[in-house]
Amino acid sequence: MTNEKPYRIRTSADILSYIPHALGFWPRESAVFITMRGGRVGATLRVDLPHNPTPGEAGDFAEQVRHYLGGDTTRDSTIIALYSDAPWGDQSERPHSRIMDALEACLAFAGIPVRDAWWISGSVWREYFCDDVRCCPWPGRPIDDITSSELNAELIFRGSHYGRSIEEATGIGPELQVNTDRAVEESTRENVHRVGNSWLRENQFAATMGAWRTAVEGHGDGSRRAGRLPSGIQDEESAGFLLASLTCKTVRDCLLVQISIGPEIALKGAFCGDLLSSQSGALMVPEALNTNPAAARRADEDPDGTPDALAVFQAVLVGGHDGPPDWKSINRAADLFKMLLQFSSGPSSAALLTMLSWIEWTKGRGSHAQSYLDKCLELDPKYKLAVLLEQLFATGRLPRWATKPDTAWSSIGAEAA
Repeated sequence: MTNEKPYRIRTSADILSYIPHALGFWPRESAVFITMRGGRVGATLRVDLPHNPTPGEAGDFAEQVRHYLGGDTTRDSTIIALYSDAPWGDQSERPHSRIMDALEACLAFAGIPVRDAWWISGSVWREYFCDDVRCCPWPGRPIDDITSSELNAELIFRGSHYGRSIEEATGIGPELQVNTDRAVEESTRENVHRVGNSWLRENQFAATMGAWRTAVEGHGDGSRRAGRLPSGIQDEESAGFLLASLTCKTVRDCLLVQISIGPEIALKGAFCGDLLSSQSGALMVPEALNTNPAAARRADEDPDGTPDALAVFQAVLVGGHDGPPDWKSINRAADLFKMLLQFSSGPSSAALLTMLSWIEWTKGRGSHAQSYLDKCLELDPKYKLAVLLEQLFATGRLPRWATKPDTAWSSIGAEAA
């Protein structure tokens, strides 16, 4: 969350300039939906536009959109932006009219009527329903009206930016960009072999989570050390250790909870899940990441009266936690994961891609989440967490964080004038 004063949206060009910043990229052949809560912007949804749908297919599309938008229970209306290069040669023959007619009817019946709609091509944009050339000149206004809007300038000044495509925004193209580093590869193999099943020893597990905390906190500036390894990771041995630890699914899951709500509940939740071993042993952590954590005690009963740690742990993973997330920590971790991805392979790559997908889902950025997930399933179609996330995404369920103004992620705040 940001404590800055919300941005003011005063014109159509403002709202259209807001959309790529909210999505992180400029959409193509897409329908973008923004729910409204009175004068405030709510959730943003992007879906691919169907090509020449039958009436039945258009109705199914509208129903699917209604289902997805239903995750935002506070909304009272919807605005739509159609990004398409479909020809609009006659003012009275609107492109994608069958889709829009179905959406109007379906969303009105659902109690979230279409408040405004726009059509954006590669060169012009215009109000979708307006036929009055006095206010909506034919064939439309130049795209420069959007990119040079007052809000767009303010967003860029405040540090927001977006990619020209989803591939550019996520850094995930047809092929993963892998930075072959033999020292990191060798360190990863050595740590997988050396630590083995000891990842789940209580003291080793706590030390490993401490190492990840050191790396994430040290990555606050989002830079690279000496132009190679990410800041927060001092050497190839440390990078290999962190990548090797992701072959343990309990480390991976606890890491998601830790970056979201902090280490205390994350560790207690993992300890309460009966997944760890109390067997003692020497700690195996690189010197640069060794925070010398005290051995964490079991926490089946919490003397401080906080909610059951295991229940909170599980709720965070499935998007059911009501408490505020630490978006600063999540953003740092996401940037670190993206950089580590370039040094990873096999199970470590699958874990990083899935974690990045989960992070984007918690932010309400479904296009990003699906992009990372698709790449993971391409690498390993049977990676269990990715398969489970695919099933979760298919339900259209949004995490509670994304549906509440006081917990939703935002790189920008927006308020309609």
